[in-house]
Amino acid sequence: MRKEFSAILSELRRKSGENQRQAAAGLRISQALMSHYENGIREPKIEFLVKAADYYGVSLDYLLGRTVVGMNPFLDQDISERYGLEYDLETAERLLEVSRRVLNTAAMLLSIAAKLDGTKGIDSAEVFLGASEYYLFRVMRKLADAKGFEFGVEPDGVAARCNVVQGVEIAGMVSRRAAKKNNFTFDPEILESRYPGSYKSLMSMIKKIDGMLKDCGDIKTSKEKAV
Repeated sequence: MRKEFSAILSELRRKSGENQRQAAAGLRISQALMSHYENGIREPKIEFLVKAADYYGVSLDYLLGRTVVGMNPFLDQDISERYGLEYDLETAERLLEVSRRVLNTAAMLLSIAAKLDGTKGIDSAEVFLGASEYYLFRVMRKLADAKGFEFGVEPDGVAARCNVVQGVEIAGMVSRRAAKKNNFTFDPEILESRYPGSYKSLMSMIKKIDGMLKDCGDIKTSKEKAV
């Protein structure tokens, strides 16, 4: 279920190691008002929401329970300066937009995997997503002609092997799922209510990739046969 603002605010304060008095001082409000916010007695104004998001280093969507992703760390000014990650405004805005969608979607899929298949489902989903990330990293490394990494698979065999690994994980989820009774539903309205921010990211991804796949024609892969 979607977390309420009051619970998220309280959780962020506890994770920061502050008590209510310290957090209230940092946010420049009274301890009484901080307590009211955390207990859902008072509704915050937009000015406080912006201040709290900046104070705890999260996005407004996260603070309002619309996404499980707090913030993209590579857009943090301190980290960007430390690692020499310089982006022009257009690139930074695009990176923020796309990374938020990708992270939201991944978090949603992991959550669904957990509901369908428990910890094994999480592990399978992690491997499936990880195989895609691994392949992308290998491709980008090759394009950059980078050195300094050792891999157990030659470049020409990466795509096929990643496909096999993903197929095995899907087959495992399918077989385990068949032996379980679970009332989890993929009804669009229910999914949207459970994952309000992430659902939009998922639909955006599906629309984009589905259109690209249609342009590929009738190509069937081992992963398609598994599901």
